[in-house]
Amino acid sequence: MSHRRATGGMTAALLLTAAVAAAASAQQPRSVVHGRTPGGIAWEAAGQGPPVVLIHGSNLDRRLWDAESAALAPRFRVIRFDLRAHGASDDITGPWSFVADLAEVMDAARAPRAALVGLSAGGQVALEFTLAHSDRVTRLVLAAPGVRGLRMTSIPLWMEVMMDRLRTGDAEGAARTLADSPVMEVPAGRQDAVRAMVLDNSRLFRQNPALERPEVPDALARLGAVPVPTLILTGALDSPDLRRAADTLAAGIPNATRVVVPDAGHLLNLWAPETFLAELFAFLEPDRAPPRPGT
Repeated sequence: MSHRRATGGMTAALLLTAAVAAAASAQQPRSVVHGRTPGGIAWEAAGQGPPVVLIHGSNLDRRLWDAESAALAPRFRVIRFDLRAHGASDDITGPWSFVADLAEVMDAARAPRAALVGLSAGGQVALEFTLAHSDRVTRLVLAAPGVRGLRMTSIPLWMEVMMDRLRTGDAEGAARTLADSPVMEVPAGRQDAVRAMVLDNSRLFRQNPALERPEVPDALARLGAVPVPTLILTGALDSPDLRRAADTLAAGIPNATRVVVPDAGHLLNLWAPETFLAELFAFLEPDRAPPRPGT
């Protein structure tokens, strides 16, 4: 069963939880371990405690999680990586799957089990990994998640322009179109960082998507098999299709909590960083979270 709430009434205590963690991370030096899987996926780990894997969205890279990694590391072992054909990870050169890549990352980082936090396409990866390897997942966070197989109700103009540029082989032009689109919009002060990530990952548009071999192509039909507590977060300003995807997940996953963050768009952690962190801490450490009003 799922329940829905908005975070407009987020308690000061919850926000303080995130602030204290962020301050602690700034004061405490921490070692970062860097690695590379046999399949060519670049990863890093920092901190001590229960493992948490952060999975970025398409056309971005692990830099998306700089603030979250710093805030979580004092209480968790934070693992983040670049999806294949993103960041410092290898290109697509043969058959592959997101699920197999993530399994390699967790093996390399010596994390038999972990909580997974995925944003956008990273949410799709986290969901499919959970369905394929439920014994390796403790908790699941899906932020503005994508869902394989859920059709869009309409194609926005910016996407049509991007596809036209891809058809002519203009990967850089397609990346610029994506960087300027509503889906990559963020508040002032964070725009340059997002644009840089999108442009730095333009090579993704030169990959062959036909080489992907999904291990869970029927995730939509198997939502009832997700066995772990699941937090589903979206911004109230995200696109109707993505909000519908989150509603579909919340309705189908048995132990799901649906949260809508007011005045936030798609890249939720950059629109509402304090709220996002507070929700993460409350979900990942339910025994330490202060009670919410009325509970």
